[in-house]
Amino acid sequence: MSEILKSFANNGTRPNIYYFRNSNKEEIDLLFYENNTLYPIEIKKNPTPSIDSIKSFRFIKSYYKNVNVGEGGIICTSSELKKIDNNNYIIPVEYI
Repeated sequence: MSEILKSFANNGTRPNIYYFRNSNKEEIDLLFYENNTLYPIEIKKNPTPSIDSIKSFRFIKSYYKNVNVGEGGIICTSSELKKIDNNNYIIPVEYI
């Protein structure tokens, strides 16, 4: 998280980032908000996270009806960037 915040600071911008958790304990580690779009991000230690890691992403639209949901991903210790489904990626932490 600190590396993400440093990246924004080094670019001279202030991030619109949020944490999401509902009453059912479904959570999303980071939601980036830009241009009326939310970009969901999970952070995991596992280098091979499963698609279950992003199951909470599907609930975003029901809570934020007036915004778009953009591409998201899982930041992890994987060595390569790859798609986990049509709209989400596995993102190596070294890319941050």
